Amino acid sequence: MYVRTWVAGADGSAKKIIVSDWIKNTAGSSSLDDSTELKDVTNVKGEQGYTMNGDNARIWDAAGGDIYYQGSIEKDLPVSLKVSYQLDGNPISAEDLAGKPALFKVTIKKIEKKVLPEIDDELAQDVSDFDTLDEYKADIKAKLTEDKEKDAKSKKENDVVEKIIENATMDIADDMIAAQAERMLNEYAQNLQMQGLSFDMYMKYTGMTVEQLLDQMKPQALKRIQARLVLEAVAVAEKFDVTDEDLDAKCEEIGKMYGMELDKVKETFGEEGLNQIKEDIKVEKAADFVRDNAVEK
Repeated sequence: MYVRTWVAGADGSAKKIIVSDWIKNTAGSSSLDDSTELKDVTNVKGEQGYTMNGDNARIWDAAGGDIYYQGSIEKDLPVSLKVSYQLDGNPISAEDLAGKPALFKVTIKKIEKKVLPEIDDELAQDVSDFDTLDEYKADIKAKLTEDKEKDAKSKKENDVVEKIIENATMDIADDMIAAQAERMLNEYAQNLQMQGLSFDMYMKYTGMTVEQLLDQMKPQALKRIQARLVLEAVAVAEKFDVTDEDLDAKCEEIGKMYGMELDKVKETFGEEGLNQIKEDIKVEKAADFVRDNAVEK
C-alpha cells in the first residue's frame, strides 16, 4: 500500500510531501528488503529499525511483523492546486480571511489519464541494463525466487528457534533485557541519524518518551537474547569454527554496505570487533544447522 499526502501553503502550493507505505510480511520473515527514494524514513507503528544497503535500499529488522513507515520526498505532484480567497466578491488575503466563515468553490481545470508504456524490449532497455524484455523478465523472476527462498529459510529458522526456546529453561535477568533494549535503541538512533533525522526530532514527532520506547523494545530484546543463547549453545555443541575465508567474506559484506575496502573494515573493527564478528558467524552457522536439520512433524 502506498499513500501520498502533502502539506499545502495558503496558496495551495505543496510545502511538504509525505508518503506512507506498508510492507506486508506475509512470510513472517525476520528481515525485509525495501527500496525507496524517501528521506527521513521513520517507523510509525513499531520499534523495528533498518540498515542501509545502498543509496535507496533498506533492510528492515522486521522480526516477523509488517512494517509501516513514513518519509518525505522532493518531487513534483501529479496534480497542482491553486487557492485564492474572496470576501463579498472581492479578493482578500488568507491572513485577513482567517477565522471567518467560508464557502468553498472548486474548479477542476483538467482531468488526466495515466497512459502506461508498452511492455516491450524498449521498456526493458529504459528501466534496466537488459536489451530484451525476456532477459528483464528472467532477471526479475530469478530475484523474486531468491527472495522467496530467503524468506522461507528465514521463517523456518525463526520457527525452529522459537520451538527450542519453548522447550528450554532460561533465567534471564531484567538488567540483561534492559541492556539489550538499550543496544537496540542505540541501533535505531544510529539508523535515524544515517537518514538525516535526529533521535530528538523522532521522539518529538512520535510524542513518545525514551522510557516508553525502551518498554516497547523489551519483548523483542528478550527474544533476541533467548535466540542468541540457544544458537550459541548449538555452536558450542557442534564445535563450529570460523575460517579466515569466513571472516573475510563477512568483512567484505560489511564493506559493501558502508563503501569500505576489506583492509579498512578490519582496521576499523580491530581485534575485539573481529572476534565479535567471528562469534556472530558461529551463530549464523548454528542457525543454518538447526534450520537444515529440523524435522517437520
